[in-house]
Amino acid sequence: MNTAMEQDHFNPRREDRQARTRLLLWYGVTGSVIAWMAHLVISWGLVSVICDHGGAIWLHLTTIVCLLVALGGWASAWSIRQGADPGQREQRAVESDRFMGTLGITISSLLIGLIVLESIGTFVLDTCR
Repeated sequence: MNTAMEQDHFNPRREDRQARTRLLLWYGVTGSVIAWMAHLVISWGLVSVICDHGGAIWLHLTTIVCLLVALGGWASAWSIRQGADPGQREQRAVESDRFMGTLGITISSLLIGLIVLESIGTFVLDTCR
């Protein structure tokens, strides 16, 4: 018969929760980076198409979607940072989550600002000039 410690160690719910936490943690750190890079590449590619065929709305939608993905990364990093609970975990794991959460918040904040700054011109100026 399994002891309580063995049952807790092999608890599928606990493993699912840890996997979900790791996924959110990495989304918090890398989500805004991917959104910013996608914004740059997609916007650059759309400009020539928009100038030839019209449809500046696609450029605005790209900005909005990328901004939402980056904000989701910021929110994930924030929730991991706030939820780093030392309850039954090792201190090192809690400190690692807090560090990665803080890193994600910092990176996401910077890149959200960059997406906004890059997009000001598309909302204010004519795209093809």
